[in-house]
Amino acid sequence: MKPDRLGNILEEMEARLTRAQRDGNGRGLAALTVAVRRYRAKLDKLSASDISELERLIAQVPMQGDPLRLNNLIAGLKIGLNQLSLDDIIDATPGQKLAAFQFGFEGELLKVVDQPIKPYESEKDIAMASLEAAIQNGAYVNEDLKATNVSPRVREAFARLQATMSSYTNIVQIGAGAQICSRYLQMEVEELSPSLAGMLVGHIESVFAALSQFKDWRVYCENAYELHLEPGSIKELTENASLLIKDLRENNVIDAAVPNALETVVGWVEEQAQPDKRDVLSLGRTLENIWSAMVKQIVSFAKETVSETRKLAIKAAAATLLIGAVSLVPIISKIPGAQWIEVAYIYVKSIRDKQ
Repeated sequence: MKPDRLGNILEEMEARLTRAQRDGNGRGLAALTVAVRRYRAKLDKLSASDISELERLIAQVPMQGDPLRLNNLIAGLKIGLNQLSLDDIIDATPGQKLAAFQFGFEGELLKVVDQPIKPYESEKDIAMASLEAAIQNGAYVNEDLKATNVSPRVREAFARLQATMSSYTNIVQIGAGAQICSRYLQMEVEELSPSLAGMLVGHIESVFAALSQFKDWRVYCENAYELHLEPGSIKELTENASLLIKDLRENNVIDAAVPNALETVVGWVEEQAQPDKRDVLSLGRTLENIWSAMVKQIVSFAKETVSETRKLAIKAAAATLLIGAVSLVPIISKIPGAQWIEVAYIYVKSIRDKQ
């Protein structure tokens, strides 16, 4: 990695330390700040022992965990000095996480891949029976809706929910579909007869009751409730994801389903004044999964285990992701379990910088 790239990492580290001190959260950061400034002044002589010294000082900071995500920046410095091997990078990059969408390369094309519903063996019978009951009830509900004057928006939302459940391909999409139906129903409930409103509310409740039988959905909801992104960050995340969608559509090594998928989860968040945390997590995890698919391919490329044609495709897809990464990555890394993405971003940038 070029000295100026190492300098950028140290500059970001100093900025985080300065903000923490300014906000009154910088107790014990003085020595670390001084060291960072010292190493910024000697970039051409920065060594592995210098990075080890920064790690030692970070370990001594009396802060719970790593709230400033300094260790991610340390990993970036190690990448710059070639202290992290390709295996280290691949180990730090998670596989595809449970989300609204997952991705993978098929040949030279980045595509959306299926996520078949797989209940745990101990819950399989009850969970699948609950889902089957919800699907059966949904068939009656959607048939009855055809004979009512309910708005097209509500009718279409319930039809999409039924199609998603019947496909058995994604537990998160089923939950999102039920949430959308619930929101639309709340907006129009006063226009509906009590019997029709009761039928629709009952169906939504049956879907959520079925979802609650699946451990994957319960864990997903728990992760969402642990998510704490301020409204400004959520707005910035959706705006920059929308810009990324345009770039993805213009890339001929990325299947059209990929930007369509991202557009879907952006829409779930944008249509709410106060977005549901589960929808925000759907957006964050979808972006994570795109990065995970890309990084694993970049490592294969770096190991020279893929064809020249595929290398070119990976380079083109990575270049598109890097366009919006400066704005997206810092926000995604705030999502619990997504801290790895900063290290991945630094690594992918370092690969590009060497070309």
